[in-house]
Amino acid sequence: MDFKEINNKITPILKTRGAEYAAIFGSTARGNTNPDSDVDILVRFRDDISLLDHIGIAYELEDAVGHKVDLITEQSLNSYVAPNVKKDLRVLYGEGKRSDLL
Repeated sequence: MDFKEINNKITPILKTRGAEYAAIFGSTARGNTNPDSDVDILVRFRDDISLLDHIGIAYELEDAVGHKVDLITEQSLNSYVAPNVKKDLRVLYGEGKRSDLL
Protein backbone atom coordinates (compact mmCIF):
# COMPACT_ATOMS: atom_id res chain seq x y z
CA MET A 1 0.00 0.00 0.00
CA ASP A 2 1.51 3.32 -1.04
CA PHE A 3 1.49 6.64 0.81
CA LYS A 4 -1.43 8.10 -1.16
CA GLU A 5 -3.62 5.04 -0.61
CA ILE A 6 -2.85 4.99 3.12
CA ASN A 7 -3.51 8.71 3.36
CA ASN A 8 -6.87 8.34 1.60
CA LYS A 9 -7.95 5.57 3.98
CA ILE A 10 -6.57 6.90 7.27
CA THR A 11 -7.07 10.67 7.12
CA PRO A 12 -10.90 10.75 7.04
CA ILE A 13 -11.11 8.42 10.04
CA LEU A 14 -8.60 10.36 12.12
CA LYS A 15 -10.13 13.74 11.30
CA THR A 16 -13.58 12.45 12.27
CA ARG A 17 -12.18 11.12 15.54
CA GLY A 18 -10.57 14.44 16.52
CA ALA A 19 -6.95 14.10 15.43
CA GLU A 20 -5.48 17.46 14.43
CA TYR A 21 -2.19 16.00 13.18
CA ALA A 22 -1.20 12.62 11.77
CA ALA A 23 1.94 11.15 10.25
CA ILE A 24 3.23 7.70 9.41
CA PHE A 25 6.66 6.36 10.25
CA GLY A 26 8.54 3.08 10.10
CA SER A 27 8.61 0.70 7.15
CA THR A 28 5.42 2.11 5.63
CA ALA A 29 6.88 5.63 5.55
CA ARG A 30 10.16 4.31 4.13
CA GLY A 31 8.34 2.31 1.46
CA ASN A 32 9.92 -1.02 2.37
CA THR A 33 6.95 -2.99 3.68
CA ASN A 34 6.27 -6.69 3.43
CA PRO A 35 2.93 -8.53 3.73
CA ASP A 36 3.33 -8.75 7.53
CA SER A 37 4.23 -5.09 8.05
CA ASP A 38 2.14 -2.97 10.36
CA VAL A 39 1.30 0.70 9.84
CA ASP A 40 2.85 3.02 12.43
CA ILE A 41 0.90 6.25 12.94
CA LEU A 42 1.83 9.22 15.11
CA VAL A 43 -1.14 11.41 16.08
CA ARG A 44 -2.03 14.50 18.06
CA PHE A 45 -5.65 14.71 19.23
CA ARG A 46 -7.39 18.04 19.88
CA ASP A 47 -8.72 16.72 23.17
CA ASP A 48 -7.69 13.92 25.49
CA ILE A 49 -9.22 10.59 24.56
CA SER A 50 -9.84 7.55 26.72
CA LEU A 51 -7.91 4.33 26.36
CA LEU A 52 -11.04 2.63 25.03
CA ASP A 53 -11.45 5.34 22.38
CA HIS A 54 -7.77 4.98 21.45
CA ILE A 55 -8.16 1.22 21.01
CA GLY A 56 -11.38 1.70 19.05
CA ILE A 57 -9.72 4.13 16.65
CA ALA A 58 -6.81 1.74 16.14
CA TYR A 59 -9.22 -1.10 15.28
CA GLU A 60 -11.14 1.16 12.90
CA LEU A 61 -7.87 2.05 11.15
CA GLU A 62 -6.86 -1.62 10.95
CA ASP A 63 -10.15 -2.43 9.24
CA ALA A 64 -9.59 0.40 6.77
CA VAL A 65 -6.03 -0.51 5.78
CA GLY A 66 -6.16 -4.27 6.23
CA HIS A 67 -3.04 -4.34 8.40
CA LYS A 68 -2.21 -4.08 12.08
CA VAL A 69 -1.93 -0.44 13.16
CA ASP A 70 0.24 0.97 15.94
CA LEU A 71 -1.41 4.25 16.87
CA ILE A 72 1.01 6.33 18.93
CA THR A 73 0.27 9.71 20.47
CA GLU A 74 3.01 12.29 20.73
CA GLN A 75 2.69 12.23 24.51
CA SER A 76 3.26 8.47 24.69
CA LEU A 77 6.26 8.36 22.36
CA ASN A 78 9.33 7.04 24.13
CA SER A 79 12.19 9.55 24.08
CA TYR A 80 14.66 6.80 23.11
CA VAL A 81 12.61 5.86 20.03
CA ALA A 82 11.70 9.45 19.05
CA PRO A 83 14.83 10.17 16.95
CA ASN A 84 14.14 7.16 14.73
CA VAL A 85 10.48 8.11 14.39
CA LYS A 86 11.44 11.67 13.51
CA LYS A 87 13.82 10.45 10.80
CA ASP A 88 11.09 8.43 9.00
CA LEU A 89 8.15 10.76 9.59
CA ARG A 90 5.83 11.46 6.62
CA VAL A 91 3.02 13.87 7.44
CA LEU A 92 -0.49 12.86 6.38
CA TYR A 93 -2.05 16.14 7.50
CA GLY A 94 -1.84 18.86 10.12
CA GLU A 95 0.48 21.61 11.20
CA GLY A 96 3.81 21.41 12.90
CA LYS A 97 7.50 20.98 12.24
CA ARG A 98 9.31 17.77 13.05
CA SER A 99 11.30 19.59 15.71
CA ASP A 100 8.04 20.68 17.38
CA LEU A 101 6.54 17.23 17.39
CA LEU A 102 9.03 15.15 19.29
